[in-house]
Amino acid sequence: ERPAEYVPTGYASLAEQLFAEDESLFHTRMVQQSDAALPWLARLQDGQLLPLATATVLGRNPVAPTGSDARPIPVDDPNRSVSKTHALLELREGLPWVTDLHSTNGTTLTNEVGEAVLCEPGTPVPVGDGWMVGLGEYAVSIVRQAAG
Repeated sequence: ERPAEYVPTGYASLAEQLFAEDESLFHTRMVQQSDAALPWLARLQDGQLLPLATATVLGRNPVAPTGSDARPIPVDDPNRSVSKTHALLELREGLPWVTDLHSTNGTTLTNEVGEAVLCEPGTPVPVGDGWMVGLGEYAVSIVRQAAG
C-alpha cells in the first residue's frame, strides 16, 4: 500500500491528482470540449456571477499579470485576507483553472466532498464544477451555467 501523500509522476500537485482521479471531472472535460459545452461562472460572496469566458484576475485592487489581457475584478473582502492581486481564473480546453499569484494568505481549492488543497503559487490547477476557491478567507464558487 502506498502512502497517502503519494503523487504519481506527471502530476504537478495533489490537486491535479484529485482532479485526474475524479470520473465526473473526466466526463465534464469531454462534454466541455464538445459543441454542447455549458459556460462556467464564478460566484462571488456578494452573489455577483462572473462569466469565465475570458481570463480574470481577482484581488482587492487587482492588476493583470505582465503580458496578460486578463480583466481585473476587485472583490470586497471585509477581513482583508485577499491580496491586492490574488489569483488568476482562466479557461483551458473548456475547463476553469486557478493560479495563485504569490498571494500573502494563499489560495485553496475545496471539492464538492470537502477535500481541500493549497495551490502552489504560480502553478495553474484545474477546478471542478461546484468547487470552492478560497482567496485567503474569501470564498468564490465555480459552477457551470445550467442548460436552458
